[in-house]
Amino acid sequence: MPYNLTLTNGTALLTLPDGTEDSTTTSLALVGRNFTGFGSFINENFIKLLEHFSSATAPTNPLVGQIWWDSTNRHLNVWQGTNWKVISSSMTGTTAPTNPVVGDFWWNTSISSFSVYNGSQWVNIGPATPPGTALTGVLGNVVSDGSTVHTVGNIVVNNKLVGVISSDNTAFNPVGSSFTTIYPGLNISNSVYVQGSVVTPSLVATSANVTSLNGTNATFTGTVNFTGVVNMPTSATQTFSSNVVPAANLTYNLGSPTVWWNNIYGTSIHAQYADLAERFETDAEYEPGTVVELGGAAEITAAVTELSEEVFGVISTKAAFVMNSKAGNDQTHPPIAVQGRVPIKVIGKIKKGDRLVSAGNGIARAGKKSEINAWNVIGRSLEDKNTLDTGIVEAVVKINS
Repeated sequence: MPYNLTLTNGTALLTLPDGTEDSTTTSLALVGRNFTGFGSFINENFIKLLEHFSSATAPTNPLVGQIWWDSTNRHLNVWQGTNWKVISSSMTGTTAPTNPVVGDFWWNTSISSFSVYNGSQWVNIGPATPPGTALTGVLGNVVSDGSTVHTVGNIVVNNKLVGVISSDNTAFNPVGSSFTTIYPGLNISNSVYVQGSVVTPSLVATSANVTSLNGTNATFTGTVNFTGVVNMPTSATQTFSSNVVPAANLTYNLGSPTVWWNNIYGTSIHAQYADLAERFETDAEYEPGTVVELGGAAEITAAVTELSEEVFGVISTKAAFVMNSKAGNDQTHPPIAVQGRVPIKVIGKIKKGDRLVSAGNGIARAGKKSEINAWNVIGRSLEDKNTLDTGIVEAVVKINS
């Protein structure tokens, strides 16, 4: 006579004929009446239930509510009908539990702190300040201005109120507070106690510089130290009442090769380098110091003849100011020094003050009084050169157009 097997909720599972064994309906081996060797199947089923199907792989043909111990990850799982759900747990101890799963709780008995595992690390839930230490953190508080109650966040460090955060749109005067006025946003205490002495903070928040984050005008006073990237809103004007100085010499830039300032106004600009240059397209790649002239397959070519009256400048080494700077790069459009102090390739002996003319092959030489004119002079040497071979001298370049 066959067995009619049902689930706990009364739903029919299967009809098991006499003398048969079923291993496909569930994760267990179900045996019918008078099945040969039924005792071993029944005993193995009990063992599987006792160890919750402990295995590195999930049991096949699970039933809703079935439990499986994942022996590899050491997780207890339950079958929901479509997937295995990890069963999280609560643990206590002085050290973090090993092999945690997402959602596990841990009560750290050494500092009385409660944490939850997020999949990669234990995240402290509270308390924010471990027992036995001074109160530190951002604490909710309510203050009144005499007629209206305002919700604020008190910034407390070592039991001392060092700041207040307000979400109000306007400033208000709190009653019974160490702050005379609380402005929108961050307010830092005017007196912060450090090692027993009172110091004035470097940044005091006011309505002006807090709301500047929203695009209104801002005024910075005193010392304001910016680190990282500070994005100024385009719709606001930032006013500085003192010098804007970088933290290190020759380290930081104003703008970048791809993000430029528009107009810069001022009385004077001081540069470390000494020549005025402009980018021109050349017909070949030339070394710094090469004498060039207008012409060739592009805009500029090397001066190849002696006493050329087409000389136009010198390939700059490090220009103080580069015009037309977005035209190409140093290989295709090198900066050509047309004014100022620049290293220049020369051949032969040179005396300080000599007027330099083209010697051909992109090189200059000292010009004789009988051969120089207003059109072929490249510039004047600033130093002596006492050898006959090719070398470099510092010169002042001034091109007559």
